[in-house]
This record gives sequence, C-alpha cells and structure tokens, in this order.
Amino acid sequence: MAQGARIKDHWAEQRLFLARLVFALVFIIALAVIVVTRLVQLQVVQYDYFSAQSQGNRIRIQPVPPTRGLILDRNGKVLADNQASFDLVLTPEQVPDLKQTLQHLVATGLVAAEDLDDIREEIAAHRRFEAVSIRDHLSDLEVARYALNHDLLSPLARQAAQDAGLGRVCRNPFQSIVVRAVETVYAVDEALRILEAAERPHQPCVEVRPRAGRGLAATEAPRGLLHHTYELDEQGRITFAQIIPPTSQNQATIEADLRRFIAPRLHLPDDQLRWQCEQAVRNYDPCISCSTHFLKLKVERR
Repeated sequence: MAQGARIKDHWAEQRLFLARLVFALVFIIALAVIVVTRLVQLQVVQYDYFSAQSQGNRIRIQPVPPTRGLILDRNGKVLADNQASFDLVLTPEQVPDLKQTLQHLVATGLVAAEDLDDIREEIAAHRRFEAVSIRDHLSDLEVARYALNHDLLSPLARQAAQDAGLGRVCRNPFQSIVVRAVETVYAVDEALRILEAAERPHQPCVEVRPRAGRGLAATEAPRGLLHHTYELDEQGRITFAQIIPPTSQNQATIEADLRRFIAPRLHLPDDQLRWQCEQAVRNYDPCISCSTHFLKLKVERR
C-alpha cells in the first residue's frame, strides 16, 4: 500500500510569518518608544540636573602658591622677595564673542595685533571648556584699572588725561592723584550725561514697607572696592551693619610694598624717608594719612 505524501501548507506558514513580523514590529516600536521617552527625560526634563553634574565633572586645577617671607642677609638687606604674578587666560565657552574679545584685548594693549593668528591657532587646538593661556606674567600696571579702561573714557576725560601728560598706561605710582583727577572729570561728565537724558518720574519716591531682611552691596571707590552688609528686623531697624573699606583690603599690600620701598632708601635722612613712605601709602589711600596716625618710622642704623 502506497504511503501518502505530506503537502506543505503555505497559508499556515504565511500566517505564522505575518504573526512573527507583527510581533517583531510591535517589539521594535515599543523599544523605540522607551528610548525616545528616556531621551526626552534626560535631555529635556532633567536637563538642568545633568548639565550641573557635567559641569561638576570638570575639575580646574588652581595652584595656590605658599606665602613666603622675605629672605634677608645679616645686614638686613633683602635677598629674596615675593612678587605677584598675573596670567591672562581665556576659556572659549565662556566668551560670547571671541572675535570682539580679542579685538578689545588688542585695543587695551594686552595683546599685540601680530599675535592674533597664533592665539587663534592655540584656541582652536584646545577644547572649548579648556582655559587657554594668552599671556604670562602680566605686570601690576597691565592689570590696573586705568590701563584696562583708558579706551572707555569719554572724549573729555581722554583729553584731560592727554593734557595731564598721561598715556595709555601710567607707570608712575606717584601720579595716582593725577589719574584720580582724570576719573573725577569722567565722573562729572558722566553725571551730566545722565542728567541730560533723565526723565522726571511719576512720583518722587517709591513706598517701602519695612520688613526683616539682609542686604549686601559692593561699589567701586577711588581706593578700591567698598563692601556694605546690613540686617534689618521686622520694623526696618538696623540690627547689624558691617562696612569693609578698601583700606583694610589694601593693608597687606601696603605693608609689603613699604618693605620693598624702604630697603633701597635707608641712606636717606629719617624725615625724608618718612615723607616718601607717606607718599607711597597715599598712592593706595589718600585719606589715611589725614584720618589716622598711620606711619611710625624708626630706623636703627649700624
């Protein structure tokens, strides 16, 4: 008796294939939805959190040199001294307009125009979050306020600086009173400009209701930064006040400069040496010599 041959069921295989295909598509779509959902959560919902985390992952090493004292010989002559060192660095991602920033550095004299191509190549060779060294060992004069802002003076103040014999950079610390005079001209000129453009408000003052709080502010005075801190109670009465004048901030630098200033002038008579030391102090603070007995000079010559 002949055996029957099994005929292949194409329709059954096709249905099985379609079922598997549908299952695979559903599985792939589900995976895609999960991935997209996760991406939205990471990139949109939790963007601020992970952005802050990524910023914290970058560690910037800031060397802090130890404070060392003066090295003197047995006769009191200074053999080794401390000198502040300033470097000019640029982090590309923190500069909104790199081209304008470099042009401003050229305008202020901190960077030479012929060095711009080398600086751009150096910046391009680093990642955007890396600090790029532009110049090393800037002098105190190059980081001074006057040197950085001469090009920002008004035409009247710039003319006053020129008439007083001041260039783009003042290298004589004993001309600080002349620089302050130019700043005064600028302040008056700016005040007149503000007054001419001022509009009368609808009311002369704003009503303020007393409440408890704490406020801090800093402003630039001719001698440096002036810090104020106040605390008020519910009735608006001051319960705490702290004023940090530039004098206290400059004190350590004044003393260090006096040590360097006196050493090469010990041959002068005491009165003349005291007078020149007072001049050096007034370069930082023109008021301290009048308000306090700030300098007592005692010289022991052997």
